[in-house]
Amino acid sequence: MQMQFFDIRDFGAKADGTTLNTAAIQAAIDACHAGSGGRVLVSGGVFLTGTITLKSHVTLHVEAGSTLLGSDRIGDYTAGTFETLWPERPFRRLSMGQRQLRGLIQAEDADDITIEGAGTIDGQGRYGEVFPNADDPHGNRPFLIRLQDCRHVRLRDITLKDPACFTTFFVRCSHVTIDGVSVRSRGCRNGDGLDFDGGEDIFITRCRLDAGDDCISLKTFDPAYPCRRVTISDCIMSSEWGALRIGPEACGDVSDVTVSNCVFRDCTEGLKIQSCGGAVLEQMVFSNIVMENVRRPIFVTLNRYNFSVREGTVRPPIGKVRHLTFRGIRARVEEPGTGWWQEPCAAVVGLPRHPIEDVELDGVHLAFPGGGTRAMGQRVNVPELLDFMDLWPEVRHFSGSPPASGLFLRHVNRAAFRDSGISLNAPDGRPCIYADDVADVEFSHIRAWCAGDAPGLLKLADARQVTTERCVLNTPDGEAEILVPLTADEEARLADFRQRSAAYDAQMVHIAALIDAVDLAKTVLILPVEWQFRTDPVDNEAEAGCRREDGSGWHTIRTDASWTSQEYEAYTGTAWYATAFTAPSLPSGSPIYLYFPAVASACRVWVDGMPAGGFDTPSEYQWRYVWAVDVTALIKPGKEQRLVVQVTCHGKEGGILQPVELRMA
Repeated sequence: MQMQFFDIRDFGAKADGTTLNTAAIQAAIDACHAGSGGRVLVSGGVFLTGTITLKSHVTLHVEAGSTLLGSDRIGDYTAGTFETLWPERPFRRLSMGQRQLRGLIQAEDADDITIEGAGTIDGQGRYGEVFPNADDPHGNRPFLIRLQDCRHVRLRDITLKDPACFTTFFVRCSHVTIDGVSVRSRGCRNGDGLDFDGGEDIFITRCRLDAGDDCISLKTFDPAYPCRRVTISDCIMSSEWGALRIGPEACGDVSDVTVSNCVFRDCTEGLKIQSCGGAVLEQMVFSNIVMENVRRPIFVTLNRYNFSVREGTVRPPIGKVRHLTFRGIRARVEEPGTGWWQEPCAAVVGLPRHPIEDVELDGVHLAFPGGGTRAMGQRVNVPELLDFMDLWPEVRHFSGSPPASGLFLRHVNRAAFRDSGISLNAPDGRPCIYADDVADVEFSHIRAWCAGDAPGLLKLADARQVTTERCVLNTPDGEAEILVPLTADEEARLADFRQRSAAYDAQMVHIAALIDAVDLAKTVLILPVEWQFRTDPVDNEAEAGCRREDGSGWHTIRTDASWTSQEYEAYTGTAWYATAFTAPSLPSGSPIYLYFPAVASACRVWVDGMPAGGFDTPSEYQWRYVWAVDVTALIKPGKEQRLVVQVTCHGKEGGILQPVELRMA
């Protein structure tokens, strides 16, 4: 049967870049679908449109020199019937994929759909310039393409640029082929290139991706819909964050993934693999990849969110990361970093009693700038990945530079690092490899080079069944030591750190249980979002803000869930927050807790000048997010009261995050 063609101009579309053509383009798509399929032509200029919905057996063809231009008004975009699997809950931040439900091009439950052509689809979405619209209180930012429950999907040869959010988002789609697509989303907030929530039989090849966030991301929001059988090859990727990200927003499993014959450049991470929501990530091979100026070529972590982020009140289980092969990878970083996000390293880090398993690094060559100090190499107390709420581990959660100049392994079983190399452009006081709590690990045929002094190749802590064969570290002065033993001081500090971390983990689990046990219907009061804020010392902690009726030394800020206000990052040390509230009448005998998220290492709370309690964390852990304080004895229903919260931060960030609530147990 000869393919039918439906030119959108025949349905009234105008190529002037200003006329809104949504109805005309949709009419062409509907006619094509009704006529058993065919090709809808976008040709002859720039066509402005809002949301259009593709249907089965329809090919949207944008010809060379033509542009499908997204409207700059959020009112021209309609939300699909997409369900939100992670409901909004206190202290649970919705994923961007669940928060934004509008798209320029959408489809649901469609079969055999194609978007192709040498033309351009432009979302006009550079952050702050168009979206969110100034008059949109919800901050909506539409995806460029969002397809859900679709089958036999093809994207070919098209250029996708300037999305307001993700460039593409494929939700539970199968048999997806993406070939020869160009993505240009630099400068676009959350401007991921190709994102998938579940799905299977996905083929991505010959793409050029220059993304404002991760180039390719594999997620699984629903445990019932895994992501599996994914092949990525012959692509060139550049990103403000990761080239390929698997997880961390993964409740369902991800498996059977291959990535080959690719070039990554100018990325924060290259291969970022993270299980946080209970998923099993396994059976993956990454081969023949060249990385240039990719700060963290390999970054693999296992942990869990301390609080449910999907539904119900049950925290997710601890997932698994296993059966990973990295082969034929060359990564080079020449310049040292100037911030935590630029810290160069490769890392595979699990959890105590939950190791990452069966990892093979074969023919992996890492060239890093070096320059680390001996103090960095003595950091046996790098924080465990314990204290997370709705975020995922980044290198900043190591609270400093990694203790290895090349490869950091922790809580790893059955691994091999062979026929590989590490080179450093400057002297470095750290070992090339630091392996902590590892078992059944092979290091063979490793050649390392340091352009100055280096303590040695390999440092082991709590290591079992480790073998080394034909390994060498060369320096200008000759061969350096292969093994760097722990000093007596390091052994003592490590034992102390393990004990304190275990106690801290138990405390976090206890607080998580308190929060998860509270019925959401029993939220008593959400405190105001306007607070008084100060960072200068006060004379009396118990009176902080409570007796300064003139407000001297305080200024008003508005807190929000994104914790991006400049006040949050303006201090290192102690900050004070104060606000007024009036609690309603409450049943007697019901415990009342103050729940609030805060990036802080210590916290103290006062109500009307009376101490309500607080918490301290081990000095290594500065990223605690949720606090719970029993304020039952201090609440006086019907009376305006003064709440003061003191937070202390060891790092550069700190602040109270909304919502702050009184809740009944």
